[in-house]
Amino acid sequence: MRFLTFVQRSFFVRVLLLMIAVLLIPLLILAGSTQKEADAAIRKQVNRINDQVVRQIMERIEITMSQIQTVGNQYGSTPSVLAALTSTGSLSSDAIRVNDASATLDIAASLLRSNNDLALYSQWNDKLITTSQNVEYENKLLFHDTAKTFLQSNTSWIYQDADEEHVYYQRRIPFDTWLDAKGSLLISIKKDLFHRLIENVEKDNKGFFTIATSHGAVLASTRLGSQDDIAAQTALVLFEWATRNKPAQFQFHQSLYSIQQSNDYDATLLISEIPQGALTEDTDRIRQYVRYLVILLGVIGFIFVLGFAYYLYRPLYAVRRHIDRIKQGDFRIVTTIPTSNEIGELSHVLNTMSSRLQTLVEELKETADLKRRTEIKALQSQINPHFLYNSLNTILMFAHLGENGKIKSLMGSLISLLRYSMENFEGLVPLSKEIEYIRDYMHMLELRYERPLTLQTQIGEGLMDMPTPKLLLQPLIENALFHGVLPLKHILGLLCIRVYATEDREAVILEVSDNGKGMDEGSVNQLRLLLTNEQGVENIGLRNVWERIGLVYGHPTSYHIESSPGEGTLFRFQFPYKT
Repeated sequence: MRFLTFVQRSFFVRVLLLMIAVLLIPLLILAGSTQKEADAAIRKQVNRINDQVVRQIMERIEITMSQIQTVGNQYGSTPSVLAALTSTGSLSSDAIRVNDASATLDIAASLLRSNNDLALYSQWNDKLITTSQNVEYENKLLFHDTAKTFLQSNTSWIYQDADEEHVYYQRRIPFDTWLDAKGSLLISIKKDLFHRLIENVEKDNKGFFTIATSHGAVLASTRLGSQDDIAAQTALVLFEWATRNKPAQFQFHQSLYSIQQSNDYDATLLISEIPQGALTEDTDRIRQYVRYLVILLGVIGFIFVLGFAYYLYRPLYAVRRHIDRIKQGDFRIVTTIPTSNEIGELSHVLNTMSSRLQTLVEELKETADLKRRTEIKALQSQINPHFLYNSLNTILMFAHLGENGKIKSLMGSLISLLRYSMENFEGLVPLSKEIEYIRDYMHMLELRYERPLTLQTQIGEGLMDMPTPKLLLQPLIENALFHGVLPLKHILGLLCIRVYATEDREAVILEVSDNGKGMDEGSVNQLRLLLTNEQGVENIGLRNVWERIGLVYGHPTSYHIESSPGEGTLFRFQFPYKT
């Protein structure tokens, strides 16, 4: 907890944290810039490799389609094929020509090496000549309709997306459009051929490839999903590509697309798609490594700084505690901090200063104690002459009157009182003895003035043994009698001493009251001023009590005076409780 407080409040720790920030901020900037450059470099490399792959695949497609076109051009102009497109008028001769054309188509099919079907459509008899292989009946019907439709388009050749499994290449025979068409050569290309061109590339490129015709029909794709979903996604990408003026690469739907279109062979489209996750996989790995490295360096640096701070904190905090003890008045010497730097020197200086302060404090305490005892003696010396004067004056009065018995009683009481006041001049006595002394003192005054005087006491529980300075109550009783009770000849003198503790027993309240003539407000205020005036000579007894209470019991102390004419007077003193 002390260390946490030190971390929260110490300026030194703030400087250390600032140093950590100064070290970490460049590290974070370097890590961020390195990651940014790595992202750019990896993205550039991926784009370059992807562009190369797309070009290679496009070259494969063009080579494959060129081979198909070459075979079609070469065998579409052979004599056997041309002869099969015209009639000799003889059924047997026409059958021979058809067989020769079928054999030629078999040779062409073997050159393609793709299990492709070839068909020759003759316009003069609306017949279809196929290879000697067993072409399915449905395909023959499809070939027939496709070839017949092609001849109506008045084009020399075309690549045509026929169905989900085949793409057709058709060549007009003869090739020249200004000559009358005799028929057409049809090569059925299975779409598996396009799949083989892209299926092995996808494993290394972590992306997807799609081959499509110029109008968006999908020829092959490595994307997962149904044909409808693939076709819809391809149409959406091609629409976005066209909207952006057909860029080579563009970002769309969290993927990087590269689209290349063949300049020949019906402008076949190759679409490369790399998902954002695959594109940033390597950069994410690098980013994660950099993040872990920064965190590790940060934790190591933070632990090192905290350890260094704690190493410096211990002697600093020891010096601070030493200073706090000095502030609280504890000047004891502490163990010197075993360091040879400025902190160790400061600790040594503090110990030297503490030792010197301890000596000075002890000297001051001795001086203050001597002064206190001297002041108490001086205050008590103010009481004794005054009391002796009054007592001797009373004895003299009885001697004039010849009251020998009273003189004897007064002399006995006076000797007892003097013995009490002179023994253990500076000591404290229990409150019970002080009250006994007051009773003897009031008995002397009864004999002197020949008036009955009553003393009532109300002492709180446990306060009869409270240490009390000798002759503390006498000035209060004397003041109450001579200034309050005795001037009234017709009353029965009544004095009350009340001592009790506060509820928290932190202070004691001493009250002395009488039923004398009392004082008006002006006299009470004047008496208060005289009690606080150190140079005053009046009311020596009351000021003596007030000063002795402060010297013996310490502070805080307070006094209170209540009085009104004909109602008596109350003196109340409050001072700290001492057992």
